[in-house]
Amino acid sequence: MIPPSQARPSWPRSLDRPTPLASHAALWPTPGQELLLRAALTPGPGALEAWEAWKAEHDLIESELDHGSFRLLPLVYRSLLAQGADEPLMPRLKGIYRYWWCSNQRLFHRAANVIGALEQAGIRTLVLKGTSASVAYYRDRGARPMGDIDLLVSHDQASAAVARLGTIGLRPARPRVADLIRYQHSVRMVHDTGEALDLHWHVLAECVHRDADDGFWKRAVPIQVLDAPSLALGPTDALLHAIVHGMRWNAEPTVRWVADAMTILRSREDAIDWVGLQREATRLRVLLRLRSGLEYLEDKMDAPIPYRALVRLRGTSVASIEHLERRVLTLGSDGRRRLQIGHLLLVMIQYLRFVSGMHPFQALGETPAYLRYRLRGRRGPVFDAMRLVARGARMLFSRRIPAGPAS
Repeated sequence: MIPPSQARPSWPRSLDRPTPLASHAALWPTPGQELLLRAALTPGPGALEAWEAWKAEHDLIESELDHGSFRLLPLVYRSLLAQGADEPLMPRLKGIYRYWWCSNQRLFHRAANVIGALEQAGIRTLVLKGTSASVAYYRDRGARPMGDIDLLVSHDQASAAVARLGTIGLRPARPRVADLIRYQHSVRMVHDTGEALDLHWHVLAECVHRDADDGFWKRAVPIQVLDAPSLALGPTDALLHAIVHGMRWNAEPTVRWVADAMTILRSREDAIDWVGLQREATRLRVLLRLRSGLEYLEDKMDAPIPYRALVRLRGTSVASIEHLERRVLTLGSDGRRRLQIGHLLLVMIQYLRFVSGMHPFQALGETPAYLRYRLRGRRGPVFDAMRLVARGARMLFSRRIPAGPAS
């Protein structure tokens, strides 16, 4: 029995731990996914109990599983294996684990080649997401399925990185790379063979100002992908990235963020700088999403999060733009992908983030080009009206004021 002095205080349900709004249900794992996560992540008999409860309602036929759940099965296999479970489905789970181990091996070799090519050109790299998590936290090349490679370069070297990758057959999947580098956080690079990687110059899609990633680079730690040396986010920043990036709706459920965050916490619990985490999330204005994610992990997954850290996070004011952003995190989850009002709000939020910190006149000057980029290819009366606004603003800022008569 845990002594009262060591027990973690519980959160009052009515005040401190609000249930996620129904409109944001798409952000959270379903009950079935929660059981699978517990089977994968819970130490001790709780993993077996969760697995048996999950099996009572599901099976391993991939066509009947969402992809997010299917990608948790290698971690479930590793968990059940550690428990010495007498499970008749272990051979099938092992086969799924070995499939992802083989698939990941190809990606690791591809990543090592790309890192080497960029480093040879003097371009510093930082490994993100699955590749980094597999090496630094899971320490198992089959436990964390990966769909592609994610590499970060500095904003100043983004153009050079795109050019260097072109010499090894990787081309941007989208045109106008200069605009992408100015307004976006990454671009997908594809090869004629179908191989692809995501090249980032910003860690977070929400934070595209030039100095957004300075702290990430300063706190980066060495990592080795096969024989290729690179960098990875430090544990505190890796936790921030896993939660903030994962907490948005996607057609393929992104429940892996829960597994990634829990693996980071359990493998490097003593290395998390909770004050620094709060400070960085506040600076980047992603505090609301981080706080919500941590509360979920503590409540549903028994994450080892200090009580004082959660209290401090809840006592920190949240930027108004984060509340606006929360409204569009599930955009598309209801199947209405053409919902223009929602997309209009998304464009507005992205614009406000882009011009953050600029002088008002500088922000106004940036507006026509920004809107022209964001509205390119979009159709509908709302976007047509926005184009008229952008065209008028462009004419206003490009107008030449005639010189007065010579004195």
